[in-house]
Amino acid sequence: MKGKGPMDTQDLVLELTTEMLHLAFPERRTSDIRSKLMADLASGQALDAFKRVITAQGGDCRFVDDPSAMGSARYHTTIEAECSGYLEKIDVQQLGYGIISLGGGRTHKDQQIDTTVGLSGLQRQGCWFDAGEALCTIHANSQEANQTALRQIKQAFIVGEKHRVDTLIRTTM
Repeated sequence: MKGKGPMDTQDLVLELTTEMLHLAFPERRTSDIRSKLMADLASGQALDAFKRVITAQGGDCRFVDDPSAMGSARYHTTIEAECSGYLEKIDVQQLGYGIISLGGGRTHKDQQIDTTVGLSGLQRQGCWFDAGEALCTIHANSQEANQTALRQIKQAFIVGEKHRVDTLIRTTM
């Protein structure tokens, strides 16, 4: 919401939000909705609204303005491409299981989430990699969780000879 994220992620969020608002307000043109969303992002109104939602749910907004206030994980492990090739596929379900094993997600609503763990530097499908180049970095707070996540997350990346890029939105219904 600060305009610093990857363009494909920004485009995806704008497209999905435009579609949701159009479903709620079918009399509005999608081009007008998207223009308003872009203006709200540029002016900071979207970020202010996000902070109000966090506060209303009992959250701490400090992390929005200063992510370092969250702290950081104790262990950082880079997953490297085992061979040269294109990143053909990323199994996001497998990534999710890896994050859960780190403590960054939950399988039951009463479980606590460790906000210091997770993944960073996640590479994009379709990119070329030489053997040894980083595919992502795991952030963990225990060696055991790190090793479990490492096994799970390594399986999520398929590097091969096909240059394939999926569209972010295939179709709408």
